[in-house]
Amino acid sequence: MHRLTLNHLIAALAGILVSSLASAEPVIQSLTAPVMRIVSAEQAHARAQQLELLASDAAEVTDIPAFSRSGTGKASLQPLYSSQQGSWPFESFVHAGLFKVIGSYQVKHPRMVQISGGHLTLTQVRQQLGDSEALRPHRDGYLLTYPLMIAPGATLSIEDTHLYLYAHSGAAIINQGRLQIIRSGVESWSGESGKERAYRPFIMAWAGSQTRIVDSQLSRLGYNAHLARGLSAARSVHQAASVPPARLLIRGSTLEQLSSVQLQNSDALIQASSFRQMQLYAIDAENSRLNADGNSIDEVRNHSGIRLRGASRALLLNNDIRRTGKAGIELSSFSGTLLARANVLNDNATHAVQLREMDARGVVVLHDNRLAHANQNLVDAHSAGHLLLRGNRLADAGHAISLQGAGQVLILDNQFAAIEQSGLKSIGVQQLLLGGNQFDAKVIRQRLFEGDLLPVQSHIVEATISQACYLQIGAGADDQSQQQALCPAPN
Repeated sequence: MHRLTLNHLIAALAGILVSSLASAEPVIQSLTAPVMRIVSAEQAHARAQQLELLASDAAEVTDIPAFSRSGTGKASLQPLYSSQQGSWPFESFVHAGLFKVIGSYQVKHPRMVQISGGHLTLTQVRQQLGDSEALRPHRDGYLLTYPLMIAPGATLSIEDTHLYLYAHSGAAIINQGRLQIIRSGVESWSGESGKERAYRPFIMAWAGSQTRIVDSQLSRLGYNAHLARGLSAARSVHQAASVPPARLLIRGSTLEQLSSVQLQNSDALIQASSFRQMQLYAIDAENSRLNADGNSIDEVRNHSGIRLRGASRALLLNNDIRRTGKAGIELSSFSGTLLARANVLNDNATHAVQLREMDARGVVVLHDNRLAHANQNLVDAHSAGHLLLRGNRLADAGHAISLQGAGQVLILDNQFAAIEQSGLKSIGVQQLLLGGNQFDAKVIRQRLFEGDLLPVQSHIVEATISQACYLQIGAGADDQSQQQALCPAPN
């Protein structure tokens, strides 16, 4: 299928907008109201389909197949120096002061475990290291007390076992090669007393690496520090642009009590997994590609379920996001694309979906989602670029949709129920297209529209609800005609 670039599609959208304005019916306008025009169903659906095509086509992330087990790797203890040239893979340690933690445990010449040259399991690593305290048997698996580095070209498999990362020694996994965790558990361990300190171990994956987590559990990893969130993937400024992004696969797994899954300039495919009792975010993606399908996010203590920033491209399908400290899905300084379809966003503290400072190039499509029980607005958009809400069910909130300073917004074929204040509040939106929306009796007895739309609420209701037409509304648009257009009756 031919792929459309963002610039090509925005140009096409602009062309559709110009042609629709040229061929539209005469305008409707009150003394202080925005200009309104009837738009054909074909024009409305064409614009919606173009946005959906762009959003769905831009976020494809390929699967990561199981790694080859050919070639036995080498496990060794290597010096660890904070000032050593080429020590950038330990950037997380530098910014969080973790070399002091490591130095307090390894008093003389701190070292790390390095995996190089081929494939190793934890059992093989233990055998090659001998009786070293760096990795030793513990409970139902192994205890890692030293930082562990997977070098480029090497593979470590943690399979059918349990790996404990000792919190009082600076243990962490740094992946520059390939890491797979299969039917296993990885968690922080603070000693028999269970007394935790501010530092918690983490997994860090750099550009060029691949990480597979399948049918496994990650618990009590990470904290609020630079690239030490629990499970992080990023590109270092010391890595060449030719190095491919870090790739992450999470499938059929449970992540519990992590600070967040953090993505920077990375690709992630997350499927059929559960995020529970996360601290900052379940997923925090910046300038990354994210495909999340069939996941459950239940309880995020401080912030949002999923945060997207920068030029991220995301496809969110069939996810259940509830009980977040802020929004279910948050977009901040966003210039990428998002298609969110068939998700359930419920019981989020502020909004189901929140957009802030969205670039004019940004495209967001919310299609066939169930949004309910937000303490403020279900969809809250400030400075949105291109935004499509189509076929969603919105229930039990203040304003169902609140728009301020947005660019082009299409609100089509949605259902509104149990809304306390209004279905749509719009202030300073450049272009707004409405049609096919349904409101239950309780909403109809209240104000359907507020903000710039309040003076012409009756016209909008007549055109879009009573006569089932599609209405384009543009503040400050061409006002040469003051004649009220009659919406043709539906067939």
